Amino acid sequence: MDEAPVTDFWWTDMAEQPSDYGPGGFHPVLIGDVFSTIPTTGHPRYKVIAKLGRGASATVWLASDLLVQNCVALKFSAARLTGQNKEVSILKRLSSRNTEDSQGAHTIRLLDYFEVRGPNGVHEVIVTEVVLGWNEMRYSAVSLPPVRKVTAELALGLAHIHNCDIVHGDLHVGNIGFRMNGFDQVDEFQVLQAIDAVTDQFCYPVISENLEMNVEGLPKYIVSSHNKIGWMAALCDVDRLTALIMDFGEAPSKPNIMFYLQPPELLLNLQPLSQAGDIWAFGCTVSELVLRWPLFANILNEKDLLKRMVATLGPLPREWQLDNAPAWLNLDDDDAQLITAGQKDQGYMLDRVALSWFRSVTEIPPSAQVIEDTQALFSMLSALLQFEPKSRPPIDEVVRHPWLRQFTARNTPV
Repeated sequence: MDEAPVTDFWWTDMAEQPSDYGPGGFHPVLIGDVFSTIPTTGHPRYKVIAKLGRGASATVWLASDLLVQNCVALKFSAARLTGQNKEVSILKRLSSRNTEDSQGAHTIRLLDYFEVRGPNGVHEVIVTEVVLGWNEMRYSAVSLPPVRKVTAELALGLAHIHNCDIVHGDLHVGNIGFRMNGFDQVDEFQVLQAIDAVTDQFCYPVISENLEMNVEGLPKYIVSSHNKIGWMAALCDVDRLTALIMDFGEAPSKPNIMFYLQPPELLLNLQPLSQAGDIWAFGCTVSELVLRWPLFANILNEKDLLKRMVATLGPLPREWQLDNAPAWLNLDDDDAQLITAGQKDQGYMLDRVALSWFRSVTEIPPSAQVIEDTQALFSMLSALLQFEPKSRPPIDEVVRHPWLRQFTARNTPV
């Protein structure tokens, strides 16, 4: 019997596709499924009660931990990544270091790890605390914490990562999470009540038009989580959110970096990703938090990205010879001349970020403190976004910067 193509389905919700659940793909998780066991009793430990979301290589679910009676997040990686995912080892390293200070409190916490064998292969499952993502919150009715506070907490988190000799390699706004005060103590009944109040978690059946097709690896239904912010916010104190860095699943290599966050040394193939590359990404991320738009936006290719960097920051270092630029940059003589000239463009210059923050916080007339803080932000971004990697400050120096010191001073080693 010939199998029908994976697209041969009645499919209501387009958040996922049938092809995501083929061999090597996602595990077909359903509400009410139980996973892992409690060693002392042999009873199931985690019960799935809601869907939190999905990414390119994983689905994430809210579960009740039946051992300690609290809520956790289960991240099911696609089977094709089993044995290749560095996230567990990285999270273990972060957890093994002293986390009594606030630096360790600003990276996501690993609570448990196990594997599940299913019809699509063996899946690694990471158990963490439950967090809200920046990208989810920015389009919701929940007020985001002040950018300056978020930046300070991210700096502390990155300091913890770098002090553990780790390169994150994929720092961007999509990997910013917020810990919700009190959410881990809610129970299954409270969650279901909150979901019912905002009408989320619709289950859309997966039905093949070819009734003879083998659907063993597919879920019986797909769960929608479009309104999860509504019910999650109702179960915690949204005025006490703590920013943290999450998602360590991407190895630090060029293909996994957000296109517009590539540091110039990687773009020109001068050196591999490093902690200095994280500092560049941190500067771009802070700028995006302020602008609510990427610093290097509307870029079509790497050549245009390099031009925009120059228009924003000025000329490249003299010792960086464009004659040795990678062929895939496709630089012609006019491009090389424009980049070498290093002419800034007023519409893209870095001071527009500081000015945007100034406008968001200032009173009329502006106080001397606001003016001083705006100048401090500009000086910090100018230091973070240096072309030469060795000229960028280490993160321990960044957390002591005047623009952040108000939030980081009590957590910074003397």
